[in-house]
Order: sequence, then C-alpha cells, then structure tokens
Amino acid sequence: MYIGTLVMAPKGTAGTSTYYYTPWMPRQAQNAWFTYQLIQSLLASGGVFAIVPYHKNREDRGDEGTAVSGSFTEIVSGTGFYQMKCEGLKELVRFKIEVKVGGGGYPEGAVYRLLAAMWYDKAV
Repeated sequence: MYIGTLVMAPKGTAGTSTYYYTPWMPRQAQNAWFTYQLIQSLLASGGVFAIVPYHKNREDRGDEGTAVSGSFTEIVSGTGFYQMKCEGLKELVRFKIEVKVGGGGYPEGAVYRLLAAMWYDKAV
C-alpha cells in the first residue's frame, strides 16, 4: 500500500536545505484548502520540514512561480495534519518542499502525504 513519500536531505552541515518540487497542476477553483500529513519526522533537533504552495499563470515565465502568502498550521496539536487556506490562486499550482538538516550530521528527512485539496469559488 502506498501511503506516503519519503524526502531526504543528504548529509550536510546544520542549516543546509534541500528542496523538492511537485509537478504543476491546474487549479480547480479560485481558492483552496491544502492539507498534508507529516507521517514521520526523521529530522534531528533543529531540522525543518516545510511545504510552500506556489502558483502562476500559464504564460508566466520561469519555473518557480509566486509563493502563496501564509503558512501551514497544525489542525489539532499532535495529529501531524497541517492545513493552509489559499485565496486568489492563479491557473497553475505546485508545492515546494524543504528539508533542512538539523544537527544530526547524517541524512535526515520526513515521510509525508498531500491530501486532496478542497477547492471552492467565492460566492458572487
């Protein structure tokens, strides 16, 4: 059964970040609630696992797009589920995943899964 994705930062000095990007996907509506579950953290003290949504229009130049303002917050403390409300999304959306090495001095990472987004338009 496929339940998550493992991302790792190779051995490096504390504070070194490794980034991963998901493929671009077309938005389903103007706004969305994005949710992910941090299944297991394999980070040493001071390590960071973060996800940032990016968006852009099809004709925009560049690979990265624009970061959506705001941040993910844990839904209920200790559950490992994080959620973020995003409004005014452009045509394409993707996620930038950061794994920052703590003080372990060995490969660190996390196992996570992105849940299906809840898309919605504003009522007129």
